[in-house]
Amino acid sequence: MDLSAYLTMAYIFVNTFRGMAASAKVAESQGGKIRPDRMPNTALGKFISPVHGLSYFLPQLAILVGMPFAGFGQPRWMRKWELPDCGIGKKERMGLRVAACVLSFVMAHGFVKRGNKALGSQWHAIGRRENTKVVKDGPYSVVRHPGYLSVVIQQALYGVMFWNWFPAASLPITAAAFALKMPIEEELIQQDVFIAEDYRRYKKEVPYRVIPYLW
Repeated sequence: MDLSAYLTMAYIFVNTFRGMAASAKVAESQGGKIRPDRMPNTALGKFISPVHGLSYFLPQLAILVGMPFAGFGQPRWMRKWELPDCGIGKKERMGLRVAACVLSFVMAHGFVKRGNKALGSQWHAIGRRENTKVVKDGPYSVVRHPGYLSVVIQQALYGVMFWNWFPAASLPITAAAFALKMPIEEELIQQDVFIAEDYRRYKKEVPYRVIPYLW
């Protein structure tokens, strides 16, 4: 099962970077370059994207590099982070791990792909493009930041896939970084005179940032 979890993580890892490269290419060709006056100018705004990026990707990189040296089983250092059985039988745990792998593929080819397609010409870590507009389609019709929701879910799924705390140990950092980043990002949008009013209407139409009916 560890090998299946490893291959799933490796696939998602590579697919994520390929998707970002493809999205960046489409966005620049259709949306233009990032406008310097619509980038964050505070220290927090400048560093928050690298923080959540490192928090999400570094544990994956440690696993992807470390497991081949342990015969594609969990290395000794990683086994120290093993989740307790919580009264769940071995077969049930195996079922949960398989389900987490399957759900990861569903997320990658469903929710995440639809979100990137909807974002289209506006894709960027943070900032506004020359040909700016408010994205309201696909997952953005349900919550305003579906990409952040997908990252949090995927990081939690990695913990279940490996039945181990380590892949999700930095999840609180990732989630906290997103919580700080969302108001910064939305303020940048609302400072853009071309779309400010449209975005305020969008916020009324879609009042939830990441969790439908909650927040």
